[in-house]
Parts: sequence; C-alpha cells; structure tokens
Amino acid sequence: MVSFCAQSCRRNLKGSTLLGKGEMRCAGVYSLKVLESFFNKYQEDGCVITFECSKFACFCPIAGQPSDNICSLYFVLCVKLVESKPLKLYLFIFRSYGDFHEGVVGAIVEDLIRLVALKHIEIKGDFFPRGGISISRRLPITKARAQDANL
Repeated sequence: MVSFCAQSCRRNLKGSTLLGKGEMRCAGVYSLKVLESFFNKYQEDGCVITFECSKFACFCPIAGQPSDNICSLYFVLCVKLVESKPLKLYLFIFRSYGDFHEGVVGAIVEDLIRLVALKHIEIKGDFFPRGGISISRRLPITKARAQDANL
C-alpha cells in the first residue's frame, strides 16, 4: 500500500524527468534546460531550504585553471523549488564553463530566478584559495530586486 505522503509527492513531481529514473543525463554544455522544478506546498511557512554543493567546480577563463568551490543555495518562500538531481547535473555543467567567480554566481542566480517563482533566493559561492587568495560571493535576491533587473 502506498502512503498518502508518497502519493502526494508523486503528484507534485509529475513533470520530473530525472528523479527516480536511475539515469544521469548531463548536457556537458551550459544549459538552463537541465533544471526542473516542482510546486512548494510549504511556501508560506517561512522556512529556508538550503542546497550545498561541496564539489562545485568551474575554471578561470583567462588562465584555464580549475577552481574548486562550495556553492550554497538558499530558497525562502518560493512558489516552486528546484529538484535536487537536475540541480546537481546543472551545477556539474560549470566544470566546463569558463567565467570569473562573480560571473558564475550571477549566472546561477539568473537561471534559478527564471525557474522558481521566488520571494527570496540567495546564492553563496565560497571559492577555495588560488594563489593564496580565497573569494566568496554572496548574492541575495528578492522578488522586487529581480523585477527591477528584469530577471
């Protein structure tokens, strides 16, 4: 017998193409199409949903050197949430994407704003030291700020 909770979750994820399929389709090139979302039935309770990718990587567009990082995503009061497996595949794409740290974080924010109907989202990129200097970029975005920037 399938529980009510399991039935409810399956209805919520009706459009999901990757969850529970046992396959890993990674585009290999930068694409927003990898991401999937689902309706957040707890959007009014004010909780913060955090995704942390401890193996996030990108590379310097000038030197071509790889950069190992931690990328943290915080969602608050979003109408939709990003599905974690497609998010993982999306973040893996950045391993072959050359941009400066600030640009990588900015690209992720813009893509997620387009995906989820947000009230507040925050991305934090902790870039490990390269040449003795570590970089951290934190980018909080509210719905009003996203609308002002035409995102």
